[in-house]
Amino acid sequence: MAISGRVMWPSEAQPIWRFNWTLADSPDEEGIVIRDAFFRQHKVLYKASLPSLRVFYDGNCGPYTNLM
Repeated sequence: MAISGRVMWPSEAQPIWRFNWTLADSPDEEGIVIRDAFFRQHKVLYKASLPSLRVFYDGNCGPYTNLM
């Protein structure tokens, strides 16, 4: 299940920045996604995302999932 929200900074009454974000919890989806970013009422970004990376670590640690 993904979580999401909206940022209006520095205040909701008069935001300089506002955007929507989503954080996926599935390794097959994008990790964090920022959509519809506005700066001073001007749209500066439609969508930006970073992948969710699964990394194998030596030893007994890390956010590694064995999908095989």
